[in-house]
Amino acid sequence: MNILVSQITEFALTAGLGLLVGMFFHAYHVIIKKAGLSRFFLYFFDLLIWLLMVIPVFLALLLINHGEMRGHVLAALLLGALAYRLYLWKRTQRIMSAMAEGLVNGCSWLFRTVCYPWTWTRRRMGSWYTAIFRRKHDDDDEVK
Repeated sequence: MNILVSQITEFALTAGLGLLVGMFFHAYHVIIKKAGLSRFFLYFFDLLIWLLMVIPVFLALLLINHGEMRGHVLAALLLGALAYRLYLWKRTQRIMSAMAEGLVNGCSWLFRTVCYPWTWTRRRMGSWYTAIFRRKHDDDDEVK
């Protein structure tokens, strides 16, 4: 009886892990949609997110069932993700959308704030460069 309870507990924990993975991917897709990234960045972030998700899933499976990857473990992961998709996707859509909007706006503001001094300096230096060197070249053309 103790072994059966242990297996049911492991299955439930793995299904819960699948639920969390489904929620994480939902958040990722909403953020990507709100950010409006180009295809190159989309492919890059898709690869990055898959590589980053392997680590916590593996560590969680290591804690739950000592890293044994059997058919029922994969089924529990898929079942948890499917349960999130079927039952919680629409209920969390508004929260995920608001979270993604805030994250994208915050990152955009941070990027503009950090990059503004550089773009301002480049614009000023560009006009300074044009004023000095273009005028010199224009004067050389007039002499010829």
